[in-house]
Amino acid sequence: MRWTVAVANRVLFGRSGVVAFAAAFAAFVVFAWTMYPGVGPTDSGELALTAWTGGVAHAPGFPMYTALGWVWAHVCAVGTVAWRLNLLSAIAGAVTVGLVAWVGARLAERMGASRAWACAVGGAAAIAYGAGWIAWQSSIVTEVYAVNTVIVAVVVAIALLARPSHRAIAYVGAVFGCGLAVHPVSTLFVAPLLLA
Repeated sequence: MRWTVAVANRVLFGRSGVVAFAAAFAAFVVFAWTMYPGVGPTDSGELALTAWTGGVAHAPGFPMYTALGWVWAHVCAVGTVAWRLNLLSAIAGAVTVGLVAWVGARLAERMGASRAWACAVGGAAAIAYGAGWIAWQSSIVTEVYAVNTVIVAVVVAIALLARPSHRAIAYVGAVFGCGLAVHPVSTLFVAPLLLA
């Protein structure tokens, strides 16, 4: 199936897309409401400083996060640098929740569920992920994990839902490479991707 405007409308604005947008919006409201107003615990101060100055954080350095954080901190000129980067984490966490809902709904449709049941499965998957302690904690503070989960969710979506082709493999490789530049924990997904 070629990516056309009609396909994009069906994928993004079909029922599974609406569930994904609703889940992402709800998650963003919760994450933004509960995020730290300034520098949070753990590595937040260091990551905010390196993102603002374009420096290098502790090993492994997180180059992709630093570059993305630098752009975000300089483009989003509201609040303190720490607040801006906390907002970046909230947005990343919300996008991940939306992707989890979308992938859940699409996989349920593939397995023969009706559209209504598929939307229910996507919504349940989004709630199960987004209401989890780890997802919430990484989405309210300046950390690399929320950005990394977006990248992993995109890789999973492409790997599971795209037709096997050289182009899909190239997309997975490119996005996965970005994930490795955000956090090396992404290497844990190599074996499942090879099996997909």
